[in-house]
Amino acid sequence: MDEAVKIVEQEHDYHVEFHIGTNPVFALIRKGGSSDIFVFFQVFISREYQPLLDFFKTKQITPHTIIDAGANVGYFSLLLANEFSPSMIAAIEPEQGNVTQLRRNLENNIQSDKLLIIQAALWTRKKRLSIRNEETREWAFSVIETEDGSQGDCDAMSLLDVMELASLDHIDLLKLDIEGTEGILFENVEFQNLLSKVAVIAMEIHDLRADRKKIHDILRERSFSFFEKGELTVAWNKHLL
Repeated sequence: MDEAVKIVEQEHDYHVEFHIGTNPVFALIRKGGSSDIFVFFQVFISREYQPLLDFFKTKQITPHTIIDAGANVGYFSLLLANEFSPSMIAAIEPEQGNVTQLRRNLENNIQSDKLLIIQAALWTRKKRLSIRNEETREWAFSVIETEDGSQGDCDAMSLLDVMELASLDHIDLLKLDIEGTEGILFENVEFQNLLSKVAVIAMEIHDLRADRKKIHDILRERSFSFFEKGELTVAWNKHLL
């Protein structure tokens, strides 16, 4: 993100125009105490994903197929779309308000044939889940299985379901920021088996809900190397890279 930033205040949000390299980018930040401004700062100002970008550049590889799980309002997808021009980004987000903003952000910046937006939670199988938000912030939505027989708040699907929906036979980059569900996924055998089709994983491990050591052990068992920088874990499949 360069220094030439234009901000226009609108009724419900701020319209921000800036560049990533030579590419013009248009992003929306909701008003009213939304967590959008914090996520925007993380992605574009403090550059928390810079270690991932540096990894790709050091390896001299380009991610062409990306799954962005826990896409929130789409800032990570915006960043990767402009850094690498991938052929497909599948952005997954369960919460309706975030999905509405996600669409506005991504559809203004990414060609429709290179974009798939899925309103769902990434899980071990298709089912209905309940959404909870213990921090009252839009970046902290997590999902749980319903315990009272209710119909739940959102659809859920497995990684294989997402790949089939996006017509992908492999994933160059799987981003996971899913508020602890990563712990459930890494304990699932089907998910573990699909890791053979994933080249790079970028994830935030939420230690209050996921067992970091167990995830590390599974990554090693599945022939991944990894490093951690701040909240970010970057893992790569030694059989594919």
